[in-house]
Amino acid sequence: MTVPGCAELLFRELRHAAATRLHEAGVDELGISGITGHTAQSVRLILDQHYLVRTGRAAERAFRQRLAAEENGNGG
Repeated sequence: MTVPGCAELLFRELRHAAATRLHEAGVDELGISGITGHTAQSVRLILDQHYLVRTGRAAERAFRQRLAAEENGNGG
C-alpha cells in the first residue's frame, strides 16, 4: 500500500488548520492557544487573516448566534 507523501506539509500549517477547526467547534481563543501553542493574539490573527472569512461553518455559526440574540431581545 502506498502512503501519500507529506514532505512539503509544514507543522505550522497544521496548527493553523487546527486553530480554525477548534474555533468552528466553539472553542474560545484562550482555549485554542492552550491546545496549539499559539498566543491568544496569534490565534486572533490566524482566524482574522487566514481562515475565518473563508469558512462556511464559522459564518453559519455566527449567523445562528445573531439570530439567537435577536430572539432574546439583544439584536442591537
